[in-house]
Amino acid sequence: MSEIELHVHTCEGVEPKPVKIASDATVEQLIKEVQAAGAAVGEPGEDIVLWVENEEVACERSRKLHEHGIGHGHHIHCHRCKQVKVFVTHESHTKEKSFAPSATIHKVREWAVEAFGLRGREQDEALYLHGDIKTKLPEHAHVGSFVKPSHCELDMCLARKEAQSIEVVVLTTSGSWPHEGFETVPVHQLVKVELQRAAKKLCLADTNGWVAKVGNVELNVEKSYLDKGLKCKVEIDYGPREGGGGDE
Repeated sequence: MSEIELHVHTCEGVEPKPVKIASDATVEQLIKEVQAAGAAVGEPGEDIVLWVENEEVACERSRKLHEHGIGHGHHIHCHRCKQVKVFVTHESHTKEKSFAPSATIHKVREWAVEAFGLRGREQDEALYLHGDIKTKLPEHAHVGSFVKPSHCELDMCLARKEAQSIEVVVLTTSGSWPHEGFETVPVHQLVKVELQRAAKKLCLADTNGWVAKVGNVELNVEKSYLDKGLKCKVEIDYGPREGGGGDE
């Protein structure tokens, strides 16, 4: 019986782990082998699913690996999330699409470039985790590697490589976003994008009529940080209007 080595991706990190298994093993046996190797893909008996890299249909647990075309050196993904809902923001717009956890960052970037009508300048664009514009996501990584099993969504940002950035925190009476520190976003991003993200993360039911201020200056949320001359770190107070004029 021959043995093959597979590159197994999970939610534990960007880089896959090598796992050796018999070439005629079943998908079920491989999942158990991955769990035995200590990968945090779930407890025994939980509904763990396995995908071949960039395939949208999960492998059947009862079938043998070779029946799914899985052979030596192939990349696969084990996860509890059946799909990952990906939100990609570019400037003031957000697109969403569901991917299998085995989808590579390259595949998501190709979709995003097309969705935002950026074909022809795709080599200038890179994907980042929303709030961390300083760290470009590696193209070979799987989206499932950035998602915990209890939360099958991923917020990303499509921006020019080496884009200028600014650190932002949104302060409300219901808490701050992020809960600690700052998010790093492109300076050309509209202010309203981070406010919408904060409202979603803090479960703010109704923000109609709310205003954003830096110090005593009210911001026009339809403009970018760059437009307003904001630099380095910014604390935005966000809440219902108390009176006074706006910043046009």
